[in-house]
Amino acid sequence: RNSRRHLETRIAHLIRFYENYSEDECKGVINFIEIFNITFAIYAENVEYNLIKMEEEEQSSNQQLNLDSYRVFSQMKVDR
Repeated sequence: RNSRRHLETRIAHLIRFYENYSEDECKGVINFIEIFNITFAIYAENVEYNLIKMEEEEQSSNQQLNLDSYRVFSQMKVDR
């Protein structure tokens, strides 16, 4: 718990430091905070996330991955 509180406090200090900068000057920090929030939500909570491919599709070497064929499912982690 203390480490989570410490991380949140440090992120708040980082945000305060950059609050007077323009959005263009802070793109890297904004990207970091967005990724941090997602990562923290995934790993700090008692929830497990699973990425499931819903349909098979043929993919050639020059075709991009179709993310619409995937779904994220969440469930409570079970202590083992």
